[in-house]
Amino acid sequence: DVYADDAGKTWFGTDGKGLYYLDHDQLKALSFHSVSSTAAEDDLKTIYSITTDNNQNIWLSGSKGNILHIDKDGNLLQQIDAPQGYINSLITSGKGEVLMIREGAIQIRNPGGEIYFYNESSG
Repeated sequence: DVYADDAGKTWFGTDGKGLYYLDHDQLKALSFHSVSSTAAEDDLKTIYSITTDNNQNIWLSGSKGNILHIDKDGNLLQQIDAPQGYINSLITSGKGEVLMIREGAIQIRNPGGEIYFYNESSG
């Protein structure tokens, strides 16, 4: 995935090489810190979708389908496991919500941290 954030950086999710960003015409790898689980470490190698929230924190979907919320310094803030399957896309709404689009379902995380799950049985 390629994502241009509001701070002027362009982010590149790679297939096996992690997360890179373009800042002032220099391509840099983001080093991750405080990643405690091997599942999170594996997810950070292959990145399928990228978005940022209102605080310029980064949201990533990885190869295991988990969602990783990291700050701009690479510290893991939150990991959302993916029992419902892989994430196809991450999008930030104008209200500061992070939409996590899966096949057959949408999860929405509001700015307060609550997560809502919608699928065909939700109407």
